[in-house]
Amino acid sequence: MVAAVDLAWDIHLSDTQVWQREQIILDVSVKANDPFALLKTDKLVIPGMQVRALPLINDEKTHLLTLRWQIYPHNSGKHHIQLPPVRYYLYGGTKAKWQPPPQIIDVQALPPYMPPTLPVGKVEITSTLESKGILKPDSLVYWHVALQSKTVPSGQFPPILKQLQSSQGLDVLPAKVIVNSDQGNTGFQLDYLIPIKAKSSGRLDLPELQWQWFNPENAHLEKVNYQAPRPWVLALWEKILLVLGVLLASVLALFFIFKKAFKHLKRWKSKRKVWTALQKNADDYDVLAIQKSLKECARAHQWPVTFSVRQWLSFWQKDYGENLRLQHFLTVYEERKFSR
Repeated sequence: MVAAVDLAWDIHLSDTQVWQREQIILDVSVKANDPFALLKTDKLVIPGMQVRALPLINDEKTHLLTLRWQIYPHNSGKHHIQLPPVRYYLYGGTKAKWQPPPQIIDVQALPPYMPPTLPVGKVEITSTLESKGILKPDSLVYWHVALQSKTVPSGQFPPILKQLQSSQGLDVLPAKVIVNSDQGNTGFQLDYLIPIKAKSSGRLDLPELQWQWFNPENAHLEKVNYQAPRPWVLALWEKILLVLGVLLASVLALFFIFKKAFKHLKRWKSKRKVWTALQKNADDYDVLAIQKSLKECARAHQWPVTFSVRQWLSFWQKDYGENLRLQHFLTVYEERKFSR
């Protein structure tokens, strides 16, 4: 048998000063000298405390074996935690035994106004509806509600079922509760499967869930207000009207988009025609064609079609800013027009 002193044993408490019902993690670890080694011990029972044993952790990289417990003290004052002997187990037999030293914790009493069911630690909530999208009136759907916590045992979870009552627009039927008993998980979870039935069309008004919890870090009461998503409830004829409305809105939107695009295309073509006409050389210079392109550009931009060259240029500058090159071409155009 390997002597216990030849192994590097360690014991660790997550905290030595805690509140009543606050979680403590107790670890016992040893560096294994064989990859097939295990740690075993008898069931840990501590009077006045709730104890939950966690699975053995075997770190393959460091060969560190760790036994862990979640402990929840219910009585205030100083307490001694004495673990039973821990056995180093290998090839079907105990190769070493170690007696951990007692651990002392100081448990502070909770305020007297706090009920015994109030969570000491944060409890989180998530929820989903079994049916996605738009619901139908008078059809049964399931509301999945999950409460989770890494530090609070499920026995301290808030009693949310008392807050789920039928209302004028909603029927709430008896729920099914599933306790998550996965021992590989250090946390706790309760899953509620709640059958509900919407009575009328509109937004589904699911009840708001509320509870308080004691924050051990700052010794304050915190409040949770959870409002589940509110899907729409519509009858078949209302869905048809909704689809038709969406289609009509889409057609109108496309019409205005194409109309605006056509308007911009028309303006772009008219501007290009003006530039093409103004940049003709002396042999191809056509005053009448330029005058026609200026009028077409004015019409495309909804400018007055009766104008002088200066007026047309002012409209251009108002929309597109000053352009010295364009001013030069228009000056040449005026000179050639009046010279004729």
